[in-house]
Amino acid sequence: MKMKISLHIPSYLTVLTWFYCLLIGLVTGAVAFAVSVGVSSFFKGVWAAIVQDIFSEEPGGVGGLAWAYAKFAAANLALVLSGAVLVLAIAPVAAGSGIPNMYAYLNGIDIPDFLNMRTAVAKVPASVLVVSGGLAIGKEGPLLHIGSIIATWFGNTPLFTRMKEAKDKEPFAYEQHTRDLVLCGAAAGLAAGFKAPIGGVLFAMEMASRWRPELTWRCLFTTAATATVIRASTASLNSHFLLDKGGECKHKNCDILSYGSLLSFSVNFTNKTPFRETGLMIILGILGGLLGSLYTTLNTMMIGSKRWGYRNKTWARLLDIGAVSVLTSVLRIVLPWMGHCLPKKACDDCPSVAPGAAELQSFVNYGCDEDSYNDLAALMFNPQGFVAKMLFQEEMLRFTGTSLFIFTLFYYLMAVLAYGGPIPAGLFTPSLITGGALGQLFAWSVNKMFGMNLDLGLYAFLGAASLLGGMFRFAVSFCVVLVELFESDAQIPFLILVLVFAKGVGDRINQSILNHLCILLGLEYVGGHPDSTIRRKGFKAKDIAAKNIPKLHPMDSMENINKALDADEHGVFPIVRHTYLRGSSHSSAPVENFIGMVSREDLEQHLEKLQEEQEGEDSDPEAPTFLLSERLDASVDLTSLIQLPPVVLPPEMPLTTVFRLKNASGIEYLPVVGTHGPLQGLISRHELVDAQNKHVDPHNLQQRLDILTKEPFLARAAALSHIYHDVTVPLLGDAHLRRSMSGRRNLRRCSSVF
Repeated sequence: MKMKISLHIPSYLTVLTWFYCLLIGLVTGAVAFAVSVGVSSFFKGVWAAIVQDIFSEEPGGVGGLAWAYAKFAAANLALVLSGAVLVLAIAPVAAGSGIPNMYAYLNGIDIPDFLNMRTAVAKVPASVLVVSGGLAIGKEGPLLHIGSIIATWFGNTPLFTRMKEAKDKEPFAYEQHTRDLVLCGAAAGLAAGFKAPIGGVLFAMEMASRWRPELTWRCLFTTAATATVIRASTASLNSHFLLDKGGECKHKNCDILSYGSLLSFSVNFTNKTPFRETGLMIILGILGGLLGSLYTTLNTMMIGSKRWGYRNKTWARLLDIGAVSVLTSVLRIVLPWMGHCLPKKACDDCPSVAPGAAELQSFVNYGCDEDSYNDLAALMFNPQGFVAKMLFQEEMLRFTGTSLFIFTLFYYLMAVLAYGGPIPAGLFTPSLITGGALGQLFAWSVNKMFGMNLDLGLYAFLGAASLLGGMFRFAVSFCVVLVELFESDAQIPFLILVLVFAKGVGDRINQSILNHLCILLGLEYVGGHPDSTIRRKGFKAKDIAAKNIPKLHPMDSMENINKALDADEHGVFPIVRHTYLRGSSHSSAPVENFIGMVSREDLEQHLEKLQEEQEGEDSDPEAPTFLLSERLDASVDLTSLIQLPPVVLPPEMPLTTVFRLKNASGIEYLPVVGTHGPLQGLISRHELVDAQNKHVDPHNLQQRLDILTKEPFLARAAALSHIYHDVTVPLLGDAHLRRSMSGRRNLRRCSSVF
């Protein structure tokens, strides 16, 4: 018997999806590289030139040193305000990193204007400007948002839209094809910022509520394309513009990517496997968890108590971020006077031997001679790329403990103040720099107190990991991101150890910064709590299900339909049929057997169609016409509209299972049905979020934020909705779930300006 061999040919939608993944990776990599070069060019051409004037022995121009200080602060202020004006004028939703909004979007929440091209037009140049303005923010978070916008643009092309609409959809479930592309774009954005393709996939996996095996391969393919573009562009820049055929530098711009980028970065640690120092690493992880959770609390309080009050006043928001810029510049100028003059490293082949950029070699105006440098000034005035390299290098005693402490406190507090303004702002780079300074300060202190010889660069590396873990609580992805960024796979066991302790300590104090921002902005994110926390409460499906839901019958009167439409809060109506149990008399109360659901959109379209048919049948044009909704005694057949829900829950189902089912399937409505068919309630996103925020969360975060902002959870979302250009049409609305007439749905379809 011959075996018949058949060849499986993928569908057009599958082929198109893979092709779009390739395009998303290529375009995201190109945009990310352009942003990196733009930031580095601003640092090189504007910022470093002014700082060089500050460091020179005889500052030129009118007013001498005071004029150089004023130019430095004014240049930073101009860059920051330019970026803020771009955001507020073109797309207010471009402010912030975009990661909390993406976190909620991937959970199933539609956010207007968040993923359209107008937002990218504002975010790309604004990111270059504000990062170049010297604020304690990064560009890697905005790159994730930009990658998602690129993916959305491809997902909204007519060809892809027609193909995905042709696929069968489950009733009352979220559409997934475009969200899958957006997830690939988010992974590509992170991979572009940290040259970490695998780390980008793992970050997307930890951020997504629903994950399928095929998504892993698509995201890997996308991030591989991104990494190829980044590396090819870097090599092309070096070979064609910076280096000659012999590998020698053509001019002074050979290290231009080091000014504002982490793309050319690698570190070699002297002691790669210090297992005897495990106890010290655990202490550092605990310290990073404490500071990461404290940052989350301080930043949330800053946004909720202060910035929330003037979120609708453009002049106040510009004044706010302008004040932060001026304060940051003033502290950069003043604090180096508290630094120490350290001898420069002897180097026969190096024309510059002080740490940092080649322009910043003279520290005469900060009390240092030609053979020494001011350690705190080197940290304050160097661009982010050079600061990161200085902190993670393995050299001993490059910075004093006092300077490290001052710089850590400065960067930590400035990051608290800067994030939340009307500017694109990421937290990855500030966390790396602050955590690196913290780790090096920790190792320096141990060396001084106990006479040990800890590797300062290694502990800076672990300190950065601990602060990231304490803030975001994404242990696995950040471990891989840092390993790929620093090319240091030998430190994986220590990274995991530090991240686990940082996350564990942070979870005991508060939720992650993403969950804080989602609740602060009224985004109904489902999840974020471990099963053990939910299980301890002992809730069942029947305990949280909404009971007072308008019900309809297969053949119902117009009066009942009108009442149901007026009382609707969910956008869906359960259909029940009155029956009697076997053996019971007809004098007893009937049982409402649940037979399916009808969406509000389908019901309204059906009524409009019946109204048109009625008007067409009326042959006398002079006869008075009656609207169908006014004929209360008219009966409407709803049988053709009834759809069976994919999942029906028993009343005793544990709440942990309900949460897992919701996030795994993306089903919008979960009916709770008793043994003999009666409907006992309906569970939607609102009921789950209400249960987790009011009853499950051990930190009572929603109640605290309600008090802090003086507005309830859903009202916060409604208060932000008017700033968008078009809030009536969702950007990526689900075809079967659009509930434009539902008040609560309108409250949920909004986002953040922060």
